[in-house]
Amino acid sequence: MITVILSSFVAGCCIKFWVNVVSGNTYQQLGNTPQKYLTRFRFKFAKKSRDAFARATLPMFRRPLDDRTETRLTIPAYAAELFALTDQNRGFLRQWLPWLDQTRTVADTTAFIRGQLVQFSEDRALHLTIFHVGKIAGVVGFNTIDPTLRSGTIGYWLGEDCNGRGIMTAAVRDLMRIGREIYDLNRIEIRCATGNTRSRAIPERLGFVCEGVLAHAEKVNEAWYDLAVYADVASPAREA
Repeated sequence: MITVILSSFVAGCCIKFWVNVVSGNTYQQLGNTPQKYLTRFRFKFAKKSRDAFARATLPMFRRPLDDRTETRLTIPAYAAELFALTDQNRGFLRQWLPWLDQTRTVADTTAFIRGQLVQFSEDRALHLTIFHVGKIAGVVGFNTIDPTLRSGTIGYWLGEDCNGRGIMTAAVRDLMRIGREIYDLNRIEIRCATGNTRSRAIPERLGFVCEGVLAHAEKVNEAWYDLAVYADVASPAREA
């Protein structure tokens, strides 16, 4: 009887926790959770389960990159500020981002975030918001995750004012660590337009190998771009 009651209580807590996450409630409770409890969850759940709750208990909701910068799992509560940053940087970002013209309101950003959380719960994506000195500076994440192939594709963008400070390099480096340690990814890929030198500098700085160029692989504002394909492979050996 005691075991049944405890099991029901734990299950209820887990469901309440995940509902709060997806509904966009504040993450302050998780952020203020003592590290010893997060660490305990890490060893208790992460080794036994690959589900979304196991990931949610890991200290990846608020991951410090340095004393002024951190990444957090993107939630609807960030939509207004994230949209404002997007809107302020349209001129800077529009050349390279195909989705920008379809993001016109806070509601558009909110809908995108909710969709990303669904994909996160299914182990198919991970979208993080970058905070610098307390304000949203940009985003980084795995646009796609393939658990079967153990591969993930990284995407990112940063507001113009925060470029040139090493923020994105640090964010992608930490995301790679998440990919290896939490998602057990073997192949991590980044694709950049060949003319986007700032974006290409990230994988080159982090030791990715440029495997080649895909001709006319992306269309942005009626213009076709070639994409350079960068990869970091944990196990380079291939079958004969």
